[in-house]
Amino acid sequence: MEVRKKYLKDWLVWVATISVLIIVVILVLYFTQIDRTLNWGEFGELLGAIAGLIAFVGVLFTLRQTKQQSLDSEDRSVFFELLKIFISYRDALRVKRIDWIYDKDQQQWEITPYDEFCTPEKTYRQIFVELYNTFYLEIRRTIPKNFAREEFTKRIIPPKMSKIQWAMTFGPLATAIDNIYKEDSFHTHGGHIETYPVHLNAYDYLCLNAIKVYFEQGNPKPVAEACAKVADHCFAPYKNQLGTYFRNAYYILEMASEFNSPKNYSKIFRAQLSKYELVLLFFNSFGSLSTPKTRELYLNADLFNNLELKDIRLKEGTNDEAISRLEYMAFPPHLFKTDNNEYVSRDLLKKLYDEVV
Repeated sequence: MEVRKKYLKDWLVWVATISVLIIVVILVLYFTQIDRTLNWGEFGELLGAIAGLIAFVGVLFTLRQTKQQSLDSEDRSVFFELLKIFISYRDALRVKRIDWIYDKDQQQWEITPYDEFCTPEKTYRQIFVELYNTFYLEIRRTIPKNFAREEFTKRIIPPKMSKIQWAMTFGPLATAIDNIYKEDSFHTHGGHIETYPVHLNAYDYLCLNAIKVYFEQGNPKPVAEACAKVADHCFAPYKNQLGTYFRNAYYILEMASEFNSPKNYSKIFRAQLSKYELVLLFFNSFGSLSTPKTRELYLNADLFNNLELKDIRLKEGTNDEAISRLEYMAFPPHLFKTDNNEYVSRDLLKKLYDEVV
């Protein structure tokens, strides 16, 4: 699309090139006619016609350049005015405060709402924390739907191990697997179940393994569906505030996509976004309120090329001061064996978007 636009916009260059070629052909034919006697009057008329043609093309090119500069100036003016409105709203947005604190004794999250607003700088961090923690809750629910219990257990629990390994690592993992399948049975069939407390890290490790297998099998659908459910669940309480934020982001990218250099404007817009905002926009693009056009704009703008995979929990990360959770202490590290930070690539994003209904 962008290449085609470039050729359409440079049609005058093609006209000028073709015109020069025509002139060269005419001159060659004129001076290579064997039986023709050189007539300076005719030659002058020919040169005059050629000069007139070149001047006409030059005028057209000048007009085109002037018009293009005027349009570019207008585009810049409108873009930065919308960007100013977006930043103004972004900096003023506030939501009711909610604390997520992990209770190490009860092995569960304690979620406490308050009748007060977050400061503006903490608003996006709070929603980010909710998305960050809720995502694995949704991934946990995908495991029984995509793996038989025996199959998944064999992937996690080795057939032989020492007593220390069982007590420190694989025992908690086996209990977590048992809890996951019991919870799924309860949601499917109802009735009473009894689960045993397991540290959150055990579930995190199982979710990371599940995500790894999904991508290895070329099956990103469970991940995309989890993103969609997380977006609909976490954004519902904030739809009045975030709706305007998301719409402003959409209109800026939509307008920029019609400019001569859309990627340059997209980069300027992306530079204004914090990591927390990128995570919000990432999950929102999967939600029920987003459209295929929204996803197309985000994809073409390469909006998430600076967003690390660990920030959306597709890779193992270390303890972040902004997140109330512990590091992976007792479980095998480096599930994906990467030494460098990895980011959301256009190819990965497209695969996930293709699974959105």
